[in-house]
Amino acid sequence: MDEELPGRWPARLRPDRLAALAFETPYLAGDVTAIADRLIEFRAALPWAKPHYPVRVNPAPAVISALGGLDMGFQAGSPAELKILMEQGVEASRVLLGNTVRSGPHLRSAFAAGVWRLAFESEHELRRIAEFAPGSCVYLQLSLGREAVRPIGADPDQACALLTKAAELGLVPYGLSVQLEEVADLAVVGQAMSDLTELGLGLAMLNLGSGFTDPPKAGVPASMVGIGTAIGEALDELLPYRPADLICEPGRYLVADSSVLVSTVLERYRRNGVDWLVLDAGIHQGLAGGWALPLTSSASSPTPALFSLAGPTADPDDVIAGAIGLPENIQPGDLVLFGALGAAYAQAARPRNLFV
Repeated sequence: MDEELPGRWPARLRPDRLAALAFETPYLAGDVTAIADRLIEFRAALPWAKPHYPVRVNPAPAVISALGGLDMGFQAGSPAELKILMEQGVEASRVLLGNTVRSGPHLRSAFAAGVWRLAFESEHELRRIAEFAPGSCVYLQLSLGREAVRPIGADPDQACALLTKAAELGLVPYGLSVQLEEVADLAVVGQAMSDLTELGLGLAMLNLGSGFTDPPKAGVPASMVGIGTAIGEALDELLPYRPADLICEPGRYLVADSSVLVSTVLERYRRNGVDWLVLDAGIHQGLAGGWALPLTSSASSPTPALFSLAGPTADPDDVIAGAIGLPENIQPGDLVLFGALGAAYAQAARPRNLFV
């Protein structure tokens, strides 16, 4: 049966095994061993990187606990995310505070917890950090001009002024952070580092962001090994030196393939020449764009038929996908499982989650 499953489907989340659990649907089932395997792959492909997991991608306690036990760093973007990390026993020294605009109480609580590396993008935020988290190490988020909607980060030509101001305020100019989408963008980073060096400011950290997806975007190498090699060569070619801490934030790459959404067929009918299956999960449970997700079923017929899939609401937009091949004998009560949903936790999880 293994060969019948979609590619990269977690071996421990086979339909027959999940059906035998008789767990109330819909729920998100996850396999932490799949996450560990992906981290091993990532570290082998980018041996120079220190990976930090963005908690927002999937904050499930089982995920945090598993990664915490594998010497993983973390990036927290809110007080709630930091609280999750603390509850799972993650040391504050392993946490980056990655959002660049925070309230005073947020900074104070993070500082009290022991978080010492904080992102920023403006002088106003620097002054707030100096007041509520004095002496912290700060790293500047740079904008490379590729943001589709909201620009996040300072212009690269502001790096010298802002990191100099950080030192004047009693903070430690620690590093730079970018959302790297093309290795050529490292030339901009390299110029900023060279300018800072002329001012006597050396950096201990460069954060390359979270742009590690699977499958990769067009125009980048087709494998993580290729990506790691390309970035490593660009670091040597385009930077004046390698900071001691080269950080990456793989999120979706680690967890997307680890989880499947398990749903039950509620109804089957044929209307206007189309066979429909109504499921107890839909676009409001993380299945928007379901046509692109790998899926399988607990039904056993080897003969496929085409179905349109809908969620349980009366919302006419609650249509998951059309012309999806599933066993022709599928009936109400059978399971339909959607893969690659480990990064859709907030929508798909609801109160019930199962990690194995």
